[in-house]
Amino acid sequence: MYGADFDTVQEHLKNLGELEAVRRILRARHAAVIIEAGGHAGIEAQFIVGSLPSPPALYFEFEPDPRCIARIRANGLPSGVQLVEAALGASDGVSSMWLSEWAEGLESTSSSLRRPTDHLVVYPHVS
Repeated sequence: MYGADFDTVQEHLKNLGELEAVRRILRARHAAVIIEAGGHAGIEAQFIVGSLPSPPALYFEFEPDPRCIARIRANGLPSGVQLVEAALGASDGVSSMWLSEWAEGLESTSSSLRRPTDHLVVYPHVS
């Protein structure tokens, strides 16, 4: 779903009744610093920057999955958004990452720094 385009994301949020609520919150504030943990395809950054009354002073988009990084680069980032090709955590270090399988027609990238367990029943492609 989120690998598609900005209109798809807007339609999804609208269906959830969240789009206007998020826009109202963003329009009422000047965001000096934004940290987005998990950039996925970069679509959310476009939505957030487009909804703010003025550009944020700093915007960091963290994304460790190389497949998502490629999507972000392909979709383009708004001016001022800095892509950080790393996971965001409580401490410095290096860790293994469990990448979801990339199934044909399935654009999910539900990767994790933790080994998958019980959610495999619902999301078997994340292994």
